[in-house]
Amino acid sequence: MATQASIRTRLKDTLYSALPPARPFMHKISGTYSTGATTMNVDDGTNFAVGDVIEFEATGDQYFVQEVAANALTVIPDYNGTTSSTHFDDSRILKNPRFTLQQIDQAITDTLREFEAFGIFFFAQGAITLVSNQWTYNLSAYTDALDVFSVYHPRSGTQGDPVVLPFRFHRQVHTTLAASGHALTVWDWGQMTVGDSLLFTYAARIDNVTDLLPRQEEIAVLGAAARLLKRTIVPASHDPGKRTDRTTPPGQMGRDSREVMSEYLRLANQEAATLKAEKTAILPSAIFVQRSRRWRS
Repeated sequence: MATQASIRTRLKDTLYSALPPARPFMHKISGTYSTGATTMNVDDGTNFAVGDVIEFEATGDQYFVQEVAANALTVIPDYNGTTSSTHFDDSRILKNPRFTLQQIDQAITDTLREFEAFGIFFFAQGAITLVSNQWTYNLSAYTDALDVFSVYHPRSGTQGDPVVLPFRFHRQVHTTLAASGHALTVWDWGQMTVGDSLLFTYAARIDNVTDLLPRQEEIAVLGAAARLLKRTIVPASHDPGKRTDRTTPPGQMGRDSREVMSEYLRLANQEAATLKAEKTAILPSAIFVQRSRRWRS
């Protein structure tokens, strides 16, 4: 299972493999730095200058260097909207990182939000408990549901195929129908009765890196890398002379960004097609539900 830390590491490798000179200088602090302190000790103060920005690699909190005296740095904590925290001896710091941890995490989040538009999700399972004279159920525990593919229950007294039931999935409905805005209507309970549970398979939104399938991790990394790289592209400068045109187009940075974006789009569309094919292996809906869907389309 992917973690935020593992995706960050892969993303940095992707970014700095394209931009080796942009990899930030890494150093270590000496002793403990306490939250909010204006003095920070480092192993070698000659590596720093007034105006440098220091970021702790693990947490992303930043500090602005105001003064350097031997190995003691006078810093402004809580720089750039970050919050200072306590760090211990030999904690690693980065000097003037081109891509801050805050920017990296935001790029990952923005990429995951974009997956829904591509049709990228992960398969998940849920259950509802039947209530007397109730046909529509609020899916408050499943607000990540993008679509429901099948509702069913085990067949009683046999190990054959489950009993597939007719249903309708409602999304973004009025809160008078379902407080969460997500609801599932089931008209026929099959062999189940009040108090029993019906099972369903649904497409779940990818809200966190822990939701990613292993094959989806590289897509998230490339999408975040493309977002960060395009911010570093210098626009074309136009300076026509009397005899020559000194216009300078974006260079290698622009080509790297386009290449990463192209690969991201290719893999995202490929994953969406794969998921669409995998849906065919899920238990089918009841016959007249399939017909109604064809009619709506």
